[in-house]
Amino acid sequence: MKKILKNILLVLICFMIIGCKKQNVNEWTINKSIGSLNLKADYIKPYSDAMKDKDYNYELVGLLGEQVVSGTNYMYLVYDSDNNSYKVITVYKNLENKSSILYTNDFDVTKYVNESKEANTQNISGGWITNIFGKNKLNKKEIDLFNKSTEKIVGVSYIPISVLATEEKSGTNYAYLCYGKTQDKIGTTNIYLLTVYEDEHHTKEVVSICYIDLSKFAK
Repeated sequence: MKKILKNILLVLICFMIIGCKKQNVNEWTINKSIGSLNLKADYIKPYSDAMKDKDYNYELVGLLGEQVVSGTNYMYLVYDSDNNSYKVITVYKNLENKSSILYTNDFDVTKYVNESKEANTQNISGGWITNIFGKNKLNKKEIDLFNKSTEKIVGVSYIPISVLATEEKSGTNYAYLCYGKTQDKIGTTNIYLLTVYEDEHHTKEVVSICYIDLSKFAK
């Protein structure tokens, strides 16, 4: 009898382990309509419910990604007007559609600019000016600047989302939040911070590209 009970217990433990692994290995799905004006109500509601009665001056910039667990995790980029900066807020919506804040992390634009090892960063310094709400609607100049600067890049296709910050330094550095899709059969999509420099003579170049790992904000 003890042996039977022991075997049943081992089977139950195995199922528990498998269930935990299945829940935790799900990766973040990149959201491709980041601008809050483009978000569907189903995506805005978890954020609104979780932030209800919270004394924060945050403005929703957009949804970075979502993750299916026993419920759904949503990762939002917000603008903190009190500190003129950005934050990443992860919200969990359970199976009863009740939402709560899981994590709040700073999103430091300068950190991603300076961490990049994919390009020369000689034009970069610390005088970045945060753009309120991330300027979700890119103007023609910002779109043209991005397209002309990235047209010769191979391996990954980059699509600009918004300019999160700018820096004046013998010209202007622009920090673009963007999607990057690999140019292969898989076509993996990730989020990057790509910095473009335009000098006083309107010469343009990409000076840094930094991959943003969403999992680092989920803790």
